[in-house]
Amino acid sequence: MAMIHPSAHVAAGARIADTVEIGPNCTIGGDVTIGPGCHLAAFVNIGGFTSIGQDTRIGAFASLGTPPQSIAAGDSTGRLVVGAGCNLGGHVTINVGTRDGGNVTVVGDRCRMLAYSHVAHDCSIGSDVTLGLGVALAGHCQVGDFTQFDNYSAAHQFSHVGASAMVEMRTFVRSDVIPFGLAAGDLSYLGGFNRLGLRQRAFSEADIDIAEEAYRGIFFGADTFASRLNLVAGRYQGHILADQIIDFIRADRRRPLCHPLRQRTSRRVREMS
Repeated sequence: MAMIHPSAHVAAGARIADTVEIGPNCTIGGDVTIGPGCHLAAFVNIGGFTSIGQDTRIGAFASLGTPPQSIAAGDSTGRLVVGAGCNLGGHVTINVGTRDGGNVTVVGDRCRMLAYSHVAHDCSIGSDVTLGLGVALAGHCQVGDFTQFDNYSAAHQFSHVGASAMVEMRTFVRSDVIPFGLAAGDLSYLGGFNRLGLRQRAFSEADIDIAEEAYRGIFFGADTFASRLNLVAGRYQGHILADQIIDFIRADRRRPLCHPLRQRTSRRVREMS
């Protein structure tokens, strides 16, 4: 049987697994589903059509499944789906989706969101993603698996950030960041290649070297960007990491692509090289 504090309010219709723990003064709406092993600290609010995967922990004063903070959205009956094994810190906020964005906001498995981070309507967050303190993702953002946003960074609406990318502290992502890229600077430039992130995922040094060669071949050289991209695509066709970069660049997008500023190198790039 679920352990529900007497001061918590769980609306009729809510589906709460037997091993859930719900702390003091929480509010759970009638269209909420909470999987087994979840733990809610005090004053957590979960509303809307929201599903929480098993073994997820939610910190005090978090608010999930709330309406979109968008004037254009109007009344939303969208959904929020949070995966299993997530750790959502205190004051984290996540909105449901809207009709214009597929009607669902998705957070993958094993995601970690530190205090005061925010995920807006219609975002799609992969698995094993980390959002640092105060990170804010605007509506319709897409974030690949194993990506990390450092503290107080943010992303413009419709931005795409590829798998295993790194967004430095206080960086505002206003253009799409390739997989394994490192976004840096107040208005985001591509500051380097995230070798450390790939090492943490146990890719071989040989595969990482090839992926970095592909990155440098695409973004640096005397020829046009399109010519360099086609050359690299032919040279490294079939390589598991290089193909991810090329496919990401060639995909449809609403935002421009993040490029390097060749005259600048961030401190973290130097440390990670």
